[in-house]
Amino acid sequence: MNQYEFVQEAILCIPLAVLAVVFVKTLHISWYFRAIIMIMVGWGMIAGAVNLYWEYSINFAPTDEMAMEHALKDGAPRVFGTFFGWMYGIVLYCVFELIRLIWVLTKVIVNKVGACHV
Repeated sequence: MNQYEFVQEAILCIPLAVLAVVFVKTLHISWYFRAIIMIMVGWGMIAGAVNLYWEYSINFAPTDEMAMEHALKDGAPRVFGTFFGWMYGIVLYCVFELIRLIWVLTKVIVNKVGACHV
């Protein structure tokens, strides 16, 4: 993997990392406010990351042919990211809530089993 591809992949990972941090930082508030924040931040992050990805892919392509290929394919992803980026926030919110639920249930079960053996 060369530097160009590494930066492309890093740009695509930015929304996931930011939304994970936002989820952890908002654990102290109600689930519905957390969901709204995740949807809004997810929408902004996806729309921004998609635009950044395509701008980088076109402007820093190693060859003119690659730049032209990216330029011809950038319309649909940009429109989809702008209009439906909020879906990414919903999906990640659900995944993070599921992980949190499993974590909480695991802690409860371990505490009950530990209390029974004392």
